[in-house]
Amino acid sequence: MKGYSFRNIWVLKWLDATGLRTIPLVLMLVVIGAVLGGAFGFAVIGGVPEDFQPQEAFSRFMVLSIPLFAVFINIAFTFVVARNTESVLIKLIQEDSNLEDLKQAISPSSWLLTMSFALATPIYLAVMYSSGESYGNTLLEHFARAIDDGIVVTVYIFGILPLWLIVSVAPLIAILLAQLAVLCQIAERIFVDLINLQKYAAVSTPFVQVVVASTVMLSATLLFGGYAVGDDKLTALIGSIVVILMGVWLLLYLWPVWIMRRRIHAVKQLQLEAISAAIQGDKAAQANIIGVAPGEILSNGDLFARQMFIESRWEWPVAEHLQKLIVFALLPPLTWVLAAVVENFMF
Repeated sequence: MKGYSFRNIWVLKWLDATGLRTIPLVLMLVVIGAVLGGAFGFAVIGGVPEDFQPQEAFSRFMVLSIPLFAVFINIAFTFVVARNTESVLIKLIQEDSNLEDLKQAISPSSWLLTMSFALATPIYLAVMYSSGESYGNTLLEHFARAIDDGIVVTVYIFGILPLWLIVSVAPLIAILLAQLAVLCQIAERIFVDLINLQKYAAVSTPFVQVVVASTVMLSATLLFGGYAVGDDKLTALIGSIVVILMGVWLLLYLWPVWIMRRRIHAVKQLQLEAISAAIQGDKAAQANIIGVAPGEILSNGDLFARQMFIESRWEWPVAEHLQKLIVFALLPPLTWVLAAVVENFMF
């Protein structure tokens, strides 16, 4: 597929260059992650100290397996979000030839990647701090103990977890920020055509995808978070991090939607003012009404009809996606109920 989004991230660029479509690529990553995560958990479960949390064998296996599996899930999630958003950006850019220069800006720059690693690092440190508290240790004591507890715990704490919480998250942050910047510029610069508003609904598509992704990730955290960390307090922390990140993500992607809404509203107001002036007898104002040929004079009936049409045009691009938003808003509470049922059934 060779998209713009992965050009400066060599691992993702290599995967993108395989030519695999999104669904086969995601399935491949999920299978590889499940196999490697399970194999790692099975291989090292006997090499952790006796007081390694959690104590129950199955939960301990899940704690050791899921982070490596989650690395591949993060990569798969990055491809789904990046490719879908990039296709929206390219579609919008093709609507206006004056936007062609924005294609190259879809690729995250080196400084943005560096900043993204800096933004992802506190997530890892927060999880390590909370994990250390479960043993009665400070953050530094937790790191020191990880080294003393042997090679398995050392690899897990300093290898697998940073790979999950930093290395596989930072490219996603960089890609999202780069695409967001391009989307904001598109919303600010694209020509507004009140006759064909449906094409601008694409500006809100990434926002809707964020809502869908947020509900799926929150649901997955509610369903599997306890197995991933084996500690209620740490599970709550990870759930809170997910909620905060998704909330910030939602607000950021709402910004281009707001920009597009503001511009559509401004064009609508100009048209309504021109029509109102024409109804009051200003023939020169008719030249500013969309769809009126040079020298054409509309009757008051035609002007009132155009006024009603302009007033009926939506301003919020997200209006095209309301049904999808309502459906996915129900997913987290339903998953919460399902998690409670599964827990009661198993324990």
